[in-house]
Amino acid sequence: MSADNYIEINRDTFEVVMRDVDTDVALGKTWKAKTLEKAVDIAEKIEKGLWKENIWLEYGIRFVREEKK
Repeated sequence: MSADNYIEINRDTFEVVMRDVDTDVALGKTWKAKTLEKAVDIAEKIEKGLWKENIWLEYGIRFVREEKK
């Protein structure tokens, strides 16, 4: 069975969230870091937690920017 997931890191707000690839819906909690480096650390912890539960991070990490309005 496919996990169809990825971790998204916002480079402007430093928010980290796991998302479903097909629907782009957040899967669980959104974490907020104070720096981009801390956001990457959070993503690493999420990935390790998934691995311990035998869930794979299928599509990796995606970096996005806040959209200008």
